Parts: sequence; C-alpha cells; structure tokens
Amino acid sequence: MLSVVMAEAAIRQQVGGRDVLQRQLAHLAEQIEAHGPRLQLRVIPFSVSGHPVLGAPDFHLLGFPTLRPPELVWLDTLNGMDLVEDPVAVHEYRLAHAAAADAALQVVGSLELIERAAQEL
Repeated sequence: MLSVVMAEAAIRQQVGGRDVLQRQLAHLAEQIEAHGPRLQLRVIPFSVSGHPVLGAPDFHLLGFPTLRPPELVWLDTLNGMDLVEDPVAVHEYRLAHAAAADAALQVVGSLELIERAAQEL
C-alpha cells in the first residue's frame, strides 16, 4: 500500500500553469479511484491550523517485506537526499506521518477536494 499525505497547497500551486495543474489533478483523481485501498492519498486542508509536518522537508517512509534492509526514511534535501537509518529517528518520522494523516481529510474527502480544486481552475 502507498500512503500519501500532502498539504492542500500542493493541489493549488500552479507550477507550469493552469492546464498542467488541471491534468495533474485529473491524474491524481484517476489514480485514487483506480487503485482503491492500495493508494491512500490524503490532503491536509487549509482549514487545519498549522501542523508541524507542513514545515518539514518532504520525506518518504520505506518499508520492506523483510527486515533486510530495515525500514528507512528517504529525506528530500535542498541539494539531493539523505537516507535515515537510525531506528529511533525512523520511528519519529513514522509518528509524524501518522499525526499528519490524523490531521488530513479521509481519502473520500481528499478526492472531493482534489476534484473541486480542478473545477475551480
């Protein structure tokens, strides 16, 4: 399963113009509908007051079916990426992701927000 939490700004910021964003939002909506429970895409709406993870760099929790390699965090940086392997730090990122997911809309509400954002363009 792929679990994604993003800020509403990610579906509102026009990078490449209106048409590009409309196509991107349509693609997101199609993927959510096509992949059902295997894709949990959730949006933290502007109505949620500041959340600590919103100011953090993008990160990706990487889990594997075996314990080798262990769970890792892929951390986007200004000039590349870092892999976080320390189990305590990885746990902190897992907690941050869970807290962000708790603040986000459910998948259905997120899909509705994405579709509404596309219509408003």
